[in-house]
Amino acid sequence: MRKLYILFCALIAGCGSYQTVSQTQEASYLALIGDSSDYNLQLDGNVSINLESADSYNENGKTVTRFEIEPGTHDVVLTQNGELKVHRRVFVTEGNSVEVRLP
Repeated sequence: MRKLYILFCALIAGCGSYQTVSQTQEASYLALIGDSSDYNLQLDGNVSINLESADSYNENGKTVTRFEIEPGTHDVVLTQNGELKVHRRVFVTEGNSVEVRLP
């Protein structure tokens, strides 16, 4: 009888519910890692943006300049003082970031 009681208690204790909540960030980002001064960014052939005035922050000792972009494939062109430094095609999914390291 005692074994039956222990088995019954174990079954009741295991009948709890489990619930989880996931929060996703809907925005996608292009993160430029490194000193972006004197750089110009051209995204998908649009007008070039001077990164001198862009907002940057420090993350783990590295400068990060971040831009919100639409999910999908993008052409990223970075020039410094008129010289091509980076030309890369990137793909970013919804809620994620893609990083491009500056030389």
